[in-house]
Amino acid sequence: MKYLVTIVLIAITTFVVSDAACFFKKAEQNEPLKGCLYKGKLYPPGKTWRTRSCLKCGCSTDGYMRCCQTYGIPFSDDSNCKFKFDRKACEYVLIPNEDPEKRCTGYGMVG
Repeated sequence: MKYLVTIVLIAITTFVVSDAACFFKKAEQNEPLKGCLYKGKLYPPGKTWRTRSCLKCGCSTDGYMRCCQTYGIPFSDDSNCKFKFDRKACEYVLIPNEDPEKRCTGYGMVG
C-alpha cells in the first residue's frame, strides 16, 4: 500500500509540473478502424480538426489520435507591454500597456 501511495504522488507531481503540448490516444475499438472518438464525436481516419480549446487533432489510419496545442507560450523582457490571448486566432499577442491597438515587438515563443 505504501508503494501505491508513493507511485500516485509521483504521478500527480509529474502531471502538475509537466507542460505537455501534445497527447496521443489509441482508438478504443476493434478492427476495422472506424475512426477516433473525441468528446463524443467520431472522426474518420485521416481527418484533422481544431478544437475550441486551440488543439489541432488528427486521426491516423493506425488508430491513434494526436492532439497538439496550436500556440506557443510567450516570453518578453519588455515591461511596457503585456500578453493577451486571442482565442479566435489561437495565439498570444504582445500589446502595449497604455494602448491596446498598438503592437509590440521583440518577444519569443516556447512550445
